Amino acid sequence: MMLLMKKKVFSLIGILGIVLGIVGCSDHTSNNKLQSDYIEMYGGNTITRTGYFTNASGILYYVDFTTQDAIPVCNKPDCRHLSKAEDADTECDAAIDGARVFPYKGKLLGISEDSKGNEEIYSSDIDGSNRKVKKKLESSNMFINEGVIAKDSFFYVATMPEVDDQENMKWISVLKKLNLDTFEATRLDSVECKDALGFQLLGGTEEYQIYSLINDNETLFYKLDYESCESEQIELFQSGYERILPEENENSFYYLSIEGGERNLYQYDIDSRKNKLCLENEKILENAGGNIVGSDLCGKCQEGIVYWVRTWTEEREEKMFLLDHNGKIQELSMPQQLPVAGTHFYDAICATEKGMYFWYSKDFESNGFQDNVDWQAYTEWDDLVNEKSVIKNVIKPRMTAMGELVDENGNVLKTQ
Repeated sequence: MMLLMKKKVFSLIGILGIVLGIVGCSDHTSNNKLQSDYIEMYGGNTITRTGYFTNASGILYYVDFTTQDAIPVCNKPDCRHLSKAEDADTECDAAIDGARVFPYKGKLLGISEDSKGNEEIYSSDIDGSNRKVKKKLESSNMFINEGVIAKDSFFYVATMPEVDDQENMKWISVLKKLNLDTFEATRLDSVECKDALGFQLLGGTEEYQIYSLINDNETLFYKLDYESCESEQIELFQSGYERILPEENENSFYYLSIEGGERNLYQYDIDSRKNKLCLENEKILENAGGNIVGSDLCGKCQEGIVYWVRTWTEEREEKMFLLDHNGKIQELSMPQQLPVAGTHFYDAICATEKGMYFWYSKDFESNGFQDNVDWQAYTEWDDLVNEKSVIKNVIKPRMTAMGELVDENGNVLKTQ
């Protein structure tokens, strides 16, 4: 087992050198291979145009969109890439909490907390080494939810409690712009509400970001222009938490609305400022075949829009559908054909032109508590739509959510 692990580590270091351009290479341009004009940081992942950063089992990985390989963000010779949970004395550069990192001008910038809980931004080499704090961002009672990087700026949401009283707790969330060259921050917008998640970035492009302000009485939606830093109010029919799916070749985006107990699929046209109903609630319910407790968009392929629903009547079940350009709905069998027995589809991570990355999970009871393990996997749109069920495991679990070590099939290992 140890020899196999070492062999795998050596091969990953080789891949890391090729993809990130860091092994035996001093050319600044090669380190810019990961640079993107638009990067999204949400849901525990950072998604660029060439791949995404994710934290799995306490190790930070970069998943390359070209090869679908996951590479630990560490280039130390002979490193076994063990997390802090696996080895308290680990010196692996990839053994960090979370995945709030992003590439910028040949460096890897990241958000972390100091010993007092203050949010700070740091800079490291692209392989995670030589880490240095650049600026304190927020105080210990304020946390950064999510953000986007547009060209030379980091737009992020910071949230803090306004009244330290459990019964009368109020939260204030602030949208800020951080210049990544000078590290100077500017406040753009804010909302006061009872919900700590009252300010949501919903997605966008290199030019704009859609966000929601969810206060006590109403939910408002805005389109932020990165260059002018100005926001204009728009009308969307949703709760304020559903992410959007931008249409690359058109000035519009899709979103799966959840409002008033109904689910509808809309397309919003930015020029006309109008919402077009693409799929109504009755059709979504009819095809789901049960009480829907979760749903989201997976992405857009050549044939149409792919979305999933989670139903729970007598037991949990996930289904996936294709809405084609003619309005016809096709059920896709992928959620029932996952590589590991006893697992279920959980959610989409991100999508590319060729395919989608997603989580699937296994739930079980461990030591009297509910526990789970998850895999990150990839399938191409062509395989998904044509029912070929070709799925590649990108990252296999090494431990459960509760910290129990597992084998490659997600089974808890017995310890002496």
